[in-house]
Amino acid sequence: MNLKISAIRACFEEGNDVQSISAQIGYSRASIYAWHRRYLKEGMLGLMNTKDRKRGKLQPPADSANTAISSSDEVKQLKDQLYEMQMEIDLLKATIDVLKKDPGVNLERLKNSEKTVVIDAVKAKYALSDLLQQMSLSRSSYYLCRAIQRKRDKYQDTKEQIRDIFTENREIYGYRRIKSAMERLGTRVSEKVIRRLMKEMRLTVKRPRRAKYSSYKGEITPAADNLIDRDFKAPRPNEKWLTDITEFGLSDGKVYLPPMIDCFDGIPVTWTIGTSPDADLVNTMLDQAIAVLPPDAKPIVHSDRGCHYRWPGWIRRMQDAGCRAQALHVKERMFSGQLCLRGLFRAFKKRDVLQPFLAGDRNKAVYTDFERLFDLVS
Repeated sequence: MNLKISAIRACFEEGNDVQSISAQIGYSRASIYAWHRRYLKEGMLGLMNTKDRKRGKLQPPADSANTAISSSDEVKQLKDQLYEMQMEIDLLKATIDVLKKDPGVNLERLKNSEKTVVIDAVKAKYALSDLLQQMSLSRSSYYLCRAIQRKRDKYQDTKEQIRDIFTENREIYGYRRIKSAMERLGTRVSEKVIRRLMKEMRLTVKRPRRAKYSSYKGEITPAADNLIDRDFKAPRPNEKWLTDITEFGLSDGKVYLPPMIDCFDGIPVTWTIGTSPDADLVNTMLDQAIAVLPPDAKPIVHSDRGCHYRWPGWIRRMQDAGCRAQALHVKERMFSGQLCLRGLFRAFKKRDVLQPFLAGDRNKAVYTDFERLFDLVS
């Protein structure tokens, strides 16, 4: 038997010539082909001699018809499994595309109305009974949801009118103004209904973002030297001063505050409050600070690189008073502001501190007692 196996492998696995192998082993080519046929049919048992085979009760031959039937059943079963898998994939794709669900959605947890929409999307490709079984939806529930979805919306005309008014007015009308416009056209609808319909149609008014105030306008004049080098401790008064400008939002507008702070004790030397962040506001504050400055004092005035401290009026006043200007790099503006004045400004902007000053209009805020406000946060 080993000889037969070796011959079969040499001819049909290794690809050697059958004639040469037959000359080597002393058997004919017909024998080698016969061995190969028996090996394919019966395996190793087919290569055994008849005297080596075990005796026993004969088994009836296999029925070729039954074999064919079992093979066809397996093929049908595989086709059914492939059909179900493809149907599940298509249902998931429809759920993602139509309902905009996440890829990992569980189909059984969908609402009946959502299942109905998904089934309608793939109904042309699969049988309805198979889809209902896959989605765990009864036939009556499917047809009920389908009838509800096909029912005409009673607010359809109202929606079209709302959309037309919203579009004609450059998409700036909210639900109140749309209600007034509809009433002028003779249509009376509740504000809540209009707001709900606008939400369903995703009609939202675009509000422009309010630009935050920034005093930096570029390098309009040569930058001052960095004299302080982030050392904001002063052993004596009037040696290092800090200044910046901030805004306060009141009920009817904004006011702007530029104080001058002494690094020695953190007490404001002077300040001004106005409704416009212009050059007069900061120049007036600087004039007041220079007026209280002793004759022999020449402080270093630290600021950011805002335009107020780069204009000729500010520079001329600094040179006349003998003060030295100091400014950090533009990328370090936030650092210097936070370190010097942002904490003080943040304390001012707390509602409990500003509450006494919010009652009047912003013009009255110009005459606010800043010293009393400073005492509240000190």
